[in-house]
Amino acid sequence: MHQVKYQQMYNQAIEKYRKMQGVLMITNKANKDQVHAMLKTKLMTDYFKQTDVTKKDPYEIIQDLFYRIGFIAIKTQLKFEQVHMIVHELKEEKLLPLPENPDMIAEDI
Repeated sequence: MHQVKYQQMYNQAIEKYRKMQGVLMITNKANKDQVHAMLKTKLMTDYFKQTDVTKKDPYEIIQDLFYRIGFIAIKTQLKFEQVHMIVHELKEEKLLPLPENPDMIAEDI
């Protein structure tokens, strides 16, 4: 199912490219690869825009990130452990501080 949807999106991107470039057919492999790369990048960006990373575990976020980096074939020098530390620190910054006394916690929580 996902492959069918991807193929539809790819065909739409090719059609848009043809119209923008004023060509009838793309025979150049480099151009096709470029369209694939742009489409994969768009899919990755859309996914992360829709994902609430504050509700995910840092490990899970990094797994998603590295999976998608592989999906769009980006070469990276980043190591999993380095990114884990960065994501963990960023997530810690987003957390609200705990009250000094448990009685100070709102009842509706």
